[in-house]
Parts: sequence; structure tokens; C-alpha cells
Amino acid sequence: VKYRGTIDKDPGLKFPSIDESLSLPLDPLTLRRIIDKGHFDKAPFGKGSETILDLNTRDCWKMDIGKGVLIDPDFIPQSSVQPGSMLHTIKETLAPHLGLNSEIVAQPYQMLIYEKGGKFEPHRDTLRGANNIGL
Repeated sequence: VKYRGTIDKDPGLKFPSIDESLSLPLDPLTLRRIIDKGHFDKAPFGKGSETILDLNTRDCWKMDIGKGVLIDPDFIPQSSVQPGSMLHTIKETLAPHLGLNSEIVAQPYQMLIYEKGGKFEPHRDTLRGANNIGL
């Protein structure tokens, strides 16, 4: 599924060590402050059943949602999926081809930060659970 669009609602990011709500996009100084406070780790990637840290393949920072960063629960509304939204596109385009008859919900699980020069080589996502769709 190809999706290109904008985020209409700010996710309302909050970090325990920063006493303010942050909006996207993050400016470089704020980003560096968050990384320096230890909220992010270098991001590994899945290759089959292994998890590998190789900065030649993937060079970015990651934080697991719920382990420091909080997102406004209304950021991804599940009940009213608007036509043209990413979740609507997945439901209408991808689900029928995969034979999915159950409800598809979006559940953020990581926040990734790519600094200037960061990268992730072309890849195929590794599924992280029985009910996961890697995109």
C-alpha cells in the first residue's frame, strides 16, 4: 500500500524528564535534548528470528511507546476512520488481499528518529506478533 499524506493532528508527545508537551516536527535542539536524556536507544532491526544492531543497515534512534513517551490517546481515532487516511487506505486496499475479515486497528509501538545522514536500507518488515501487519 502506498500512502502519502500529512498528519492532521499532533500526537501530543510527552516525556517524563521534559516538563512540557512537544509538537511535531521536533526542532534539532529539542531532539538532541531528548536523545541526551536517554529516552532513545540506537534502533536494531529484525532479520528472521534475530534482532540485529548494524548501523551500516539501519542508523536511527528508537523509543518504545509507553516506555517514556506518551501519545495523546485521541491521536489515532479507531472509531471514525476518515476516507483518505492511512488507516482507511490499509482497510480498503490491503485487508481484502490478505483475506482479513477482522477489524484492523492502528497501534503505535515505537517512535523512530532519523537524524541527518540516518538511514534504513530497503527491507521487508519482520512481524512482531500473530496479529501484526508489517508495512
